[in-house]
Amino acid sequence: MSEQPSLRFLYFVSLVASGCGFMTQTLVSGFWTTAFSQDTLHFSLNLAFYFLSLGVGSLLSTKIQKPVAAHLLTIATALCVWEALSISILRVAITSFGEIGLFPILVVSIAGTLTGLILPLTLRVGEGRKGLSLSLLFFCDYLAAIAFTMVFTFVLLIPLGYGRTALLVGLVGLVCLAFFVLANRDRWAVVTLFAAAMAPIPFHLFARDVGERFRDPKDQSTVLFSKQSHYQKLVFMEEKGEGSFFPGAPQHVLYLDGFVQFSSYDEQTYHVCIANIPQAAAESVGNPSKRALILGGGDGLAARNLLASPRIETIDLVELDPEMIDFAKTHPMMRSLNLDALGSHRVHVTVADAFQWVRGQHEPYDIVIIDFPHAKNLALARLFSAEFYSHVKRLVKPDGFISIQAGPSVDLSDKSLMSVAAPAASIRNTLRAIGFSADIYVSPRDEEAFVLGTPLPNFDMLAFSKKIGIVGLSGLGLICTYNSKWRIPAAEITTLNTLKISSYMYDWYRKANPTMFFNFRGQKSIFLPE
Repeated sequence: MSEQPSLRFLYFVSLVASGCGFMTQTLVSGFWTTAFSQDTLHFSLNLAFYFLSLGVGSLLSTKIQKPVAAHLLTIATALCVWEALSISILRVAITSFGEIGLFPILVVSIAGTLTGLILPLTLRVGEGRKGLSLSLLFFCDYLAAIAFTMVFTFVLLIPLGYGRTALLVGLVGLVCLAFFVLANRDRWAVVTLFAAAMAPIPFHLFARDVGERFRDPKDQSTVLFSKQSHYQKLVFMEEKGEGSFFPGAPQHVLYLDGFVQFSSYDEQTYHVCIANIPQAAAESVGNPSKRALILGGGDGLAARNLLASPRIETIDLVELDPEMIDFAKTHPMMRSLNLDALGSHRVHVTVADAFQWVRGQHEPYDIVIIDFPHAKNLALARLFSAEFYSHVKRLVKPDGFISIQAGPSVDLSDKSLMSVAAPAASIRNTLRAIGFSADIYVSPRDEEAFVLGTPLPNFDMLAFSKKIGIVGLSGLGLICTYNSKWRIPAAEITTLNTLKISSYMYDWYRKANPTMFFNFRGQKSIFLPE
């Protein structure tokens, strides 16, 4: 490489290196938070260590006594290779060791340190060169960071996912560097760059299927559908059932970002609780439900239960993820489970963010069903806030009812199993804080909690439960049950300022599995983001 590089070379290398460095931080933070849900925690830690390592790199640059262009090219090459490898390294680390937060910090710190070397070395290599401007170098660095991030977010994420995006951008950076030095007729540098470009590919292929190394030979599960949408990772599997009713029989399970959305073994009881109980409650106060609203529920299973009633005239279903709707409408097994509910003329599907959608609506409904995934991160937690429920309240008729999926039912620290889990208590307390009558009931079979709410000030949940037979574990009580003697913890309400339910949910999962948030070993590695 020429000892007197051109200004174009200096600016170009700085742009490529800075872009790859910041892109590595963005990819790693997005991948890790998608996998482990603590979005603010991981993004904050990774970003903090990235900026700290930029400073470390700047300090280390003083150790290079007489920097030349070859130093810059070497560092830029290392950054491109490191970005290409970054997600593959995390996949192998997670599959081998589980959730250890030092892994992403280490990856972004190495990227930040290499990036931090670039700017001071560029200035020293080009010292005295007319046209080399510190302010312009900073501008190029910031421009690269924005451009790389925008391309990743809006162009590459959905079709390629995190792993292939990291590989592609890293390789493109190396190829661009190769063509630049080729113009300077530095053949050895070109050969080195193309060799570097080949190195991450086999490791990427290895990391993509690394979970197979841990797979139990007796595991008979089969992936029927897997897709990374813009919002979540959808995985639909056929598994060997472990339930007490039909042990060994195949069951079909839908996972969203590694969490069970439903299992064909017990989804019927879940959807009776969330769909049919509020319908029965409305009828018990003289309101034969005709108009229903489902927020979430893109699998079509809650709509299926409501459609069984001829009194239901219209169901508005609002789902954020169009990939979920397409899956529920087209996959043969899903159509068999939801009985083609989303194709019914009585069901009107809207693809929208429910948080925004409810603000623009004014026509009230007899029943509102809120069927969102567990509030495992802050993005989902806002859908369990007092502000959101206040907007939903406008859409519930004075004698209407609302049912909410409220997470796990039992407080694991209470050995008597008579205490309700904090997430459900927080939802119940939040509804009461904005003027609903609200009570918790559960599905004993899948240990899921629900909250039933109504604007009626004197609704008697115990009397209603006795009337329809869901008091005690017999009859209908085996499907849904209510117990007035349950202990309700003094959980704080959830607001947009506090989002307390996300911390309650995370604490519950930690108690359920203290060693690892998820177990990604074996076939479960399919749950990792693409």
